[in-house]
Amino acid sequence: MGNLRIVLVSGLLLISTDGGAAFAQSLTVASRVTANLLPVLEAEEVTPVPQASVCTALAFRADPDGRPVIPAGARLLNAGIPEDEITDAVLEGLSLAFTGSGLKLGKDLVLLTGKLAWVPQGDAQLMVATFERGSFVGFFDSHTQNVRERLLFGVSGTQVCLVPG
Repeated sequence: MGNLRIVLVSGLLLISTDGGAAFAQSLTVASRVTANLLPVLEAEEVTPVPQASVCTALAFRADPDGRPVIPAGARLLNAGIPEDEITDAVLEGLSLAFTGSGLKLGKDLVLLTGKLAWVPQGDAQLMVATFERGSFVGFFDSHTQNVRERLLFGVSGTQVCLVPG
């Protein structure tokens, strides 16, 4: 039942947000991934991101006192599904939305490229997802330069953090 829920929710989100108000808010890959994962994870976004969150596992630097600095653009989600289903749900949600024919984002096409794999680090599971973004019209033209964008993911307990990398 869990897998069916993910497929249906992801499909409904893709249909309902294409051209809608939620889609118009932001054309960044991170925003679109967040919008896709919220219903898949039955999650709520937490703003501002608290210092005591899984986002510190994705910190690139520390403050003068040695505490990790939450990276700019970090998005924190509190999932409502069981903890043991979260990492699989993130993988499925990304795969359904961004593989195959990709996802149209404004005038661009965004495809998920590369292998997705969680890596344990302390109490968290971390993952890097690479997306290729280019003009929808010329995406598969060998003369067109597409942009690669990375998102870093961290999961601990029911918290999911994603950071543009």
